Amino acid sequence: MKAIYVIWFIIAFILVGMLTLYGFLLQSKYGEYYALEKKLTTAAEKYYEQYPNYLPAKSASIVSEKLIESNFLKPLQLWENLSEINEVGSYVDQCSGYVLVLKSGFKYQYKPYIKCEKYITKKYNDKYEENTLIPEVCSEDC
Repeated sequence: MKAIYVIWFIIAFILVGMLTLYGFLLQSKYGEYYALEKKLTTAAEKYYEQYPNYLPAKSASIVSEKLIESNFLKPLQLWENLSEINEVGSYVDQCSGYVLVLKSGFKYQYKPYIKCEKYITKKYNDKYEENTLIPEVCSEDC
């Protein structure tokens, strides 16, 4: 009976180890893109802090170009040496994107989406890239 418990423990340990390793591999592969998504979200939050009258009644999107124009965001680029634009290096990937802003009760949710040459956020939709501040009700697919 103890042998069965030992076998199940070993199988569970191996399974958890494999899932953890898989998570680390994904993070190392896409970590820079996740950081760009975070920067885009932070820029949108700061934009709406400064311009609260633009907050949507239900939902809206704001594109990265609008945030760059307004000096809330630097261009979404990944560099060879992962440094800032001012330093020497060539970019590895060029990105654009948008943030969906969804009103939920008295709070707002910010969902970033980026499209790069080598990466696209899951559920990215080109229609939100066409204009800035699109008031539109968002389905649950966002």
